Amino acid sequence: MISFGSSLIGPAMFIAARSIDGGLTSHALYSDVVFFLWPSQAFGVMEHGYGRLVSWLVTVGVNVFLFILLGVVALFASRSVYHSVLFVIFIFVVFLLFAMWISGFDVHYINIFALVIAAAFYVAFLFLLMMLGCHDRSS
Repeated sequence: MISFGSSLIGPAMFIAARSIDGGLTSHALYSDVVFFLWPSQAFGVMEHGYGRLVSWLVTVGVNVFLFILLGVVALFASRSVYHSVLFVIFIFVVFLLFAMWISGFDVHYINIFALVIAAAFYVAFLFLLMMLGCHDRSS
């Protein structure tokens, strides 16, 4: 349930920004944070061929799937401190590679503030899941 709710934060931020006059989507920090929290947003390019509804269903559906998969792996990784640390390091390496891809593999174009904000979200998300996984086994 936590994974499902967390997966909808990026799309909800996108919808909220689009509904505000003047639009926050033009602000680089906001749009980069949304892109980090909604990594499947890149699949939205299919909107041109299949329509807006199909595009939204696919991008949000893939994001939900990614967060649920991330949550399941985090719960399995929480069995030991060693696996938890390895999993968090792996996630941050993938996260940094994603940031590099967004910036066109040029470090100068990475939005560091957006990266830190999104990383804090992922740390909180993973920490909460791992604590729940440890709590379930101790009961």
